Amino acid sequence: VRKGQEVKQGDSLATFDIDVSRADREALERAETIGYPLFVKPLRAGSSFGITKVTEKNALPAALEAISQAEVILLGPGSLYTSVIPNLLVDGISEAIMESPALKIYVCNIMTQDGETEGMTAQDHVAALLEHGGPGLVNLCLCNSDPVGRELLERYSAEDAEPMAVDRREIELLGAEVVFRPLMDMECGYARHSGVKVAQAVVELYQQRADTKIF
Repeated sequence: VRKGQEVKQGDSLATFDIDVSRADREALERAETIGYPLFVKPLRAGSSFGITKVTEKNALPAALEAISQAEVILLGPGSLYTSVIPNLLVDGISEAIMESPALKIYVCNIMTQDGETEGMTAQDHVAALLEHGGPGLVNLCLCNSDPVGRELLERYSAEDAEPMAVDRREIELLGAEVVFRPLMDMECGYARHSGVKVAQAVVELYQQRADTKIF
């Protein structure tokens, strides 16, 4: 959240730029508004800006309500340890997901990530999610079946990244079904998911597998 934007009550974590000279007053005003403690840290020495973070760990009621009413819950795609798993560390979120009757899909990354998941397989990703979230967190592991071109492979190899290896048996032993669909954006020049393809795959899987259907 950038400076000047509102911090909504539904946000469990927010960051925004502020003027250090006004830090005390603005931090207090925002803390009072959303009910959470805030901490100010200068971006650099002599900087006129700082970063304020909302660090409350408990899940907001609105987030838990949204999970309880969901028909489909998606985990990912995104960096495993710095994007997906942090959501599971908020008190109450993992429990709400596990208790939900919704179809729970993990959208597995197309490539490994240097400095975070190099050498890891799709099974390792699912295992990490279950370790941090709990059993029953994932029903389906949605994996990409589109080929990654040679030029992209060479570019990612220079960054110690490689296509995600998927061991269907090992993942299913963890309690999650493996499904392959063409998910890659073939036009963007990177090994990234296509939002359209992912949406199509999720709707298809929901229509096929969900216990309760709303469309």
